Amino acid sequence: MKKKGVFLVAVLLLAACGGESKKEQGEASKEVAKTQARESVKLMQNFTIAVDRAGDLVKGGSVPEAKSVVPHTIKREVEVVSEEGVEYESVFYTIADATGPVVKFSAYTEQDGTERIGDMEIFSAKYATAKGIQVGSSLKEVMAAYPHAKIWYSYVNGQFAVESQDLPMVFFVINPDGYIGKKGKLNDSDQVFLQADEFGEKGKISLIRL
Repeated sequence: MKKKGVFLVAVLLLAACGGESKKEQGEASKEVAKTQARESVKLMQNFTIAVDRAGDLVKGGSVPEAKSVVPHTIKREVEVVSEEGVEYESVFYTIADATGPVVKFSAYTEQDGTERIGDMEIFSAKYATAKGIQVGSSLKEVMAAYPHAKIWYSYVNGQFAVESQDLPMVFFVINPDGYIGKKGKLNDSDQVFLQADEFGEKGKISLIRL
């Protein structure tokens, strides 16, 4: 009788341990699921433009996986680029939402095969600088936020842009239809500096380049 009692206690202890083990496994599975959920949306939550970065996208950083940009989509394309008469193939990624492209960036490949983020172009007003400048901002707003910024035109890419020392290598590209100055001033110089009063109401930021 005594042996049966000892055996029963042992069975109950094993059952209890098994129950605790299953409970712990269940809790662990929940934590893994939570971690995976957090990781799946860890990008495209920060939309602040800064030096060498557009939110969580950093120049020189790894190209994000599709699950990392949810609910956005990411598409890889190979395009033929022409630069000063020389054509070559280059890889580009476009991240988009339901309304269209949000950001596009070039990519280069390391020796180990890792693709890294190169130059970026921002098309969406989702992204903004710490001072609130974004696609759609007027030139007046840009100059108010960055009073020492320089406005210039380059025949190399045919673009009007604003650049501030506060954000080196961040270029606010102006809608060309906004230029009301003298066309003859836009000569074949690499860079022609302009004034804000040479732009009209259409002089708004059409895209931001990094």
